[in-house]
Amino acid sequence: MIEDLLVRHGFGKVRGVVLWVYWKWQRATRGYADCDVWNLNTYLLTWLPSAIRQLRDTGNSYPGEGHEYGKTAEDWDDTLTCLAELLELRLHQYNNALPVSDAGLELLVKVFDSLWD
Repeated sequence: MIEDLLVRHGFGKVRGVVLWVYWKWQRATRGYADCDVWNLNTYLLTWLPSAIRQLRDTGNSYPGEGHEYGKTAEDWDDTLTCLAELLELRLHQYNNALPVSDAGLELLVKVFDSLWD
């Protein structure tokens, strides 16, 4: 592969740039890169809270009556805010080797099928 050729000829720093561009290309074409799969749980936690906040801020709908977490627009906004914060907390706990709370994942499972607009 091209990175091997570059490293063999003393272009080690170039290899990092080549990989960075390659991974960006992979994300653009298939939604994730090889390096993301190495630690998929953390990768998802780096962007999922932002995506949930965007859904909250730009969404036009909510689950409605009969749904425990989104009977009103305000209730749904509060639920999405809480979910984003809990997922960010989980990432913080991972990154700092702290005991990890499952509260965010439990809430995610409960509202997963309603994460649409």
